[in-house]
Amino acid sequence: MRVAVRFGAVGAAALAATTSVAFADGHLVICEVVLAPNQGEYIEIHNPGGVAVDLTNYYLADSELYGRTPLGFQTPEAGDFIVRFPAGASIPGGATIVVAFSGTDYCNWYHPGGECVLPAFEIPLVTLVDHPGIPDMQPAYRSAIQFGSNLTNTGEAVYLFFYDNVGDLIKDVDMVRAGQPNGSNDLVGKTGLSIDGNSDGTFTLYRPDAMLMNVMTVTAGNNLSHKRLFFGGASEVICGNDGNGLTGHDETNENIRASWDGVSVALSAPTPGVCGPLTNPTADCVGDIAPDPVDGAVNVTDLLALIAEWGPCDACADCPADICVSCTVNVNDLLVLIAHWGPCSIG
Repeated sequence: MRVAVRFGAVGAAALAATTSVAFADGHLVICEVVLAPNQGEYIEIHNPGGVAVDLTNYYLADSELYGRTPLGFQTPEAGDFIVRFPAGASIPGGATIVVAFSGTDYCNWYHPGGECVLPAFEIPLVTLVDHPGIPDMQPAYRSAIQFGSNLTNTGEAVYLFFYDNVGDLIKDVDMVRAGQPNGSNDLVGKTGLSIDGNSDGTFTLYRPDAMLMNVMTVTAGNNLSHKRLFFGGASEVICGNDGNGLTGHDETNENIRASWDGVSVALSAPTPGVCGPLTNPTADCVGDIAPDPVDGAVNVTDLLALIAEWGPCDACADCPADICVSCTVNVNDLLVLIAHWGPCSIG
């Protein structure tokens, strides 16, 4: 079937070159994931900041090997991918872009027989003809895209990360356990992994990943998608050490049952190119432990509550001041509370 095509404003703007930006505006987030059917699969990325972000050093992956990307030679499993955005691509402030797996399939599925608003990028299927009007995501290195790359219908961990091609390690930007992944499709940590990414003879060790991200309660089947509802940074608690995230967070800690749909909001049909509006839930504000219910700010009331619970918790599962989930309220919890002082904000 032949379909007429045109660029959406967001898709076209995503190709414009831009200067690098300060990450004080926050980081990019994965906003929607479609797992099934194969021809309708896509990953949606949103820029919550007010300025454009240069995507040249940004990568997408569904492979457990993503943390080894700087080594440039390990082959993902069949159907997996580690890809980077084309040089000079960008995402405008406040914009949302779609990365499809086959532009032709995408258009036939979402715009059958009609005019297609093209996704910003597509992940090429290696041996099949790619859509000529859609820029291809590039393999991170040779063999980084496997034939028939797609997302596992029952669930897949998806990673958005940054690598400057200078240092040894990648930086996590965002990730999600979409659906109910298992085995090699599930979230993988980098704890204990040490690599020499720039081949200078010096190895660098990743910081420990806490791996506290929970599993979604349902999997989006055909004609449904997983959508982000809230920013998740507040639940990416840093306790004692910085995380492996671009902004210092531990992205493996996000409480996705709170920040994504499927629990408080039912799954719904895909909405390509539309994200949010996203907010930061007060119920997920790190440090806002008192009074009950929480008041949307970290202040002296919370500090006094933490001091009152100082020391070993009487019951580990019912210890609100144990922010770092160590069953003890100590200086690590105090430092996290102080770091989040003031009104709850995007993390």
